[in-house]
Amino acid sequence: MKKLRLAMLSAIFLSTAIPLPAQMPGRDADPHQMPRPTTEADLNRMIKQGRLRLQNISEFPTEKIAAENKMLTVINISQSPKLTSLQLSEDFQQLHTLQISETGITEIPASVFQLAELKYFVLRKNPVATIPAQIKKLQKLEGLNLQYLPIQEVPAEIGQLHQLTRLEISNSYRSVKPGSPANEFTGIKTLPKSIGQLSGLKNLILDHNGLENIPKETGNLAELTMLSLSDNKLKTLPPEIGKLSKLEALELSNNPLTALPASIGNLESLKLLNLSYTSIAKLPENIIRLKNLETLLVSGTKLTDEQLSELKKKMPHTRIFNGKDVE
Repeated sequence: MKKLRLAMLSAIFLSTAIPLPAQMPGRDADPHQMPRPTTEADLNRMIKQGRLRLQNISEFPTEKIAAENKMLTVINISQSPKLTSLQLSEDFQQLHTLQISETGITEIPASVFQLAELKYFVLRKNPVATIPAQIKKLQKLEGLNLQYLPIQEVPAEIGQLHQLTRLEISNSYRSVKPGSPANEFTGIKTLPKSIGQLSGLKNLILDHNGLENIPKETGNLAELTMLSLSDNKLKTLPPEIGKLSKLEALELSNNPLTALPASIGNLESLKLLNLSYTSIAKLPENIIRLKNLETLLVSGTKLTDEQLSELKKKMPHTRIFNGKDVE
């Protein structure tokens, strides 16, 4: 089941994903084994190349780097828990990619917002709890990835990032309150209405948060191809979601959803619909209008075998999976 979902999402994502540089790691390093600290020789070599990949550092040598090469294009800092502050030179005006992972930094450095050419910003596994309004200054940003951060609010100013094509805000901070469900996450609770101003957005990934609803303005995201909302607290979806005519993947698993809006039948480009482990007991009749739907995942729902068999007759070219393929 999980492999099927990942395969479908990966296929759709790879067709629209932002081409991040090869230096940016695709998987987490072993948390029990710290990497060798970046040496002086390593640093000198990378400065000449204009692409830094720094590991296990306690301070960032801004002055040295700025003095030797102001034309840096990539900075990737990872597995550096002793790094608690970061000052980037205002001379780094060619920098287009910045990744900060697994450090001790508690707030986004103010110097980040002076990087006028920044296109890709990845911030993951840092104790950063706030995304400041200054994020709006990054006007050339195309990809913003905020993963595994204890943030609970998204500033309205994010709607001013008009070049953004991919936005991911996903969390893994589980609730530790006594009696809380094991899958209750403590991420963002709401989205600002300004999210609808991101007219070029293609991928919106908001998994593992505490979202109880999404604004109707989400329906304005005319270029959106992937919307992933798994592991939230969604009970309903706005009818405006039916306006997303280019949407190919809609991920809604592990939400207390009880119904889908009738407008779901308007998603003519939809290929993957994941309703697994929701409380849905009935599907809109016009779901059969989804002629391009390749896979419908319904494991753990309240849909009966009889309902699914009847649906399969009306949608013979769609794979319907309920723990096993519906025939």
